[in-house]
Order: sequence, then C-alpha cells, then structure tokens
Amino acid sequence: MANPLNNEEELFRKIREEKITIDRKIWDILYNRVGDAISAINLLCSYYLTINEPLPPKKARKILKHANVIKKVIHGIFTTKRKVSLFPELREDIKLHPIIIEIVSHHINNDTNAIMIISSFYTGKDFFKPIPIEDIKKILDRTKAIKDLLERLKEATGLV
Repeated sequence: MANPLNNEEELFRKIREEKITIDRKIWDILYNRVGDAISAINLLCSYYLTINEPLPPKKARKILKHANVIKKVIHGIFTTKRKVSLFPELREDIKLHPIIIEIVSHHINNDTNAIMIISSFYTGKDFFKPIPIEDIKKILDRTKAIKDLLERLKEATGLV
C-alpha cells in the first residue's frame, strides 16, 4: 500500500487505451515468482495471527528471505543485459514499457521494502524478538497491496 503515484490513474488509463501489455514470459515470471514469495509470507503471518501469537524471529528471517526473492525478481526482469540476468530466457528484445516499470518498481519495491524493514527490525543482532501481532498485520497489508497491484496490472494490460 505504497502511496499512489501522482498520475497513477492516468497511467492506468494510458495502459488500457494504448493497449500496453506485458510480454507473457515476463508476466509469468513476475506473477508466479512474486506470487509464490507473497504466498509464503502470507502463510507464515496468517498462521501466527490465527493462533494469536507473535511471529518468532527465526520465522521473520524466512519472511526476509522471501522478500529478497521479490526484490531479485523485480531486478531480474528490469535487467536489460540478459546475459547477466537471473532470467536468461528473456531475450534482449523483450522489454517492459516504461509505464509498467514505473508502476511496478514504485509499488512492489516500496511495499517489499516495508516488509523487509519490519522483519529486519525484529531480527537484528541487538534486537532479536518476535514480531508483534500489529506488525504481522502490517506485513499482510503490504502483501495484499502487492497482490492487488498485480491483479490491477493483469486487468489493465489485458492479461486476464
């Protein structure tokens, strides 16, 4: 739930009107890899909310691991030098439209950073404590925002 871009509605309108899309190979990587990481984070957080207990620091480290996967996926699909990319199957001629890059990088990076800040706060050397329920809910709010953004992009780009 990163703050919306100043011109976000206009950008989504432009995506729909100009029929800007995302190459299916990029979309599959983005949607599946980010989706898998989000699902793992959601499962961890939801379990501890269900039993109404704080999330242990060792589990918070797992959240950090999955958040790092999200960051690497985003970086990997934005890399134009495919020889050094995490995803060599993406040919150099497969590129994301600048509007898509702007929206994805703003929202997913900001929400992922927030997840990482919360998780890393409780797993530091000097402060190794369980994540309280309130902060677990904040992490879930961020994962929901990422999922909502992916669904909105899916619809706007005609990938439905």
